[in-house]
Amino acid sequence: MQRASHTGATGSVAGLPGVITAKTSTGFFMQDTDDCVDGDVATSEGIFVNGRTSNAVGTSVTVSGTVAEVRPGGVSDNLSTTQVNSPSVKKVAARQSLPSASQVGSGGRVPPASVIEDDATGNVETSGSFDPATDGIDFWESMEGMRATLVAPQVVGPTNQYGETPVVPNGSGLRTPRGGIVVSATDFNPERVILGTELGTGVNADTGDTFTGDVTGVLDYDFANFMLQPTSQPTVQSGGLAAESTTAQAPASSRRRRSTSRTSTRPTRSRSSTGWPGRSSATCARPT
Repeated sequence: MQRASHTGATGSVAGLPGVITAKTSTGFFMQDTDDCVDGDVATSEGIFVNGRTSNAVGTSVTVSGTVAEVRPGGVSDNLSTTQVNSPSVKKVAARQSLPSASQVGSGGRVPPASVIEDDATGNVETSGSFDPATDGIDFWESMEGMRATLVAPQVVGPTNQYGETPVVPNGSGLRTPRGGIVVSATDFNPERVILGTELGTGVNADTGDTFTGDVTGVLDYDFANFMLQPTSQPTVQSGGLAAESTTAQAPASSRRRRSTSRTSTRPTRSRSSTGWPGRSSATCARPT
């Protein structure tokens, strides 16, 4: 059902096989077994099934239903995700080995270092080529719905009010002294992905923190961001970030005041509903 593009094949499907890799409040993720993968890293081996099941994670199943492209939350600027609607689920076998997770980072698939998208003309779903090796938005799309392991991820921003945390695989990008990742006119950090909370495994972390090991989950997309939903609880290791301090200045009355008034010239900036800059079908074109 998944193709080398930002949209999958849609329509009726019967007997789609896979192993349940994670369960959410509304459905479950499933993935091809290792012996059934097509060997093409540009095509995902996983998919979301929009319907609850009593079958446990690790159960081999077949699914029939209607494959559709859905924009999470009905938000037009979101990329679409491929899912099976109105599913009929048939149990094949319990207690099966989970399909292998794709390693992301050193020793595995390495995200593009600077380019998010460089050939689409406004909408990656209807223009440009699909280049997971060179375009960050295509790289993450190629693993939609799959199990993925971030190798030694590092936190590049504080957990937001929704429990979501921006991270990058170890060795990514130009880092700030406090542990963030630098944005420039030619680098909008395609390595960055958000650790989500869909499976109840969110973390509370700060810039510069790390984890005691790799982090494995299923790759999802929502709120204009690719998200890794951890399938087990990651353990945060503090980076020791401390609040900055400064020396108190002299009282204003002792300083010479300008006779002209000042008005704020700070530009306002819009942010996605997650609190992190988003990556969407309409806004994905970035300077390269």
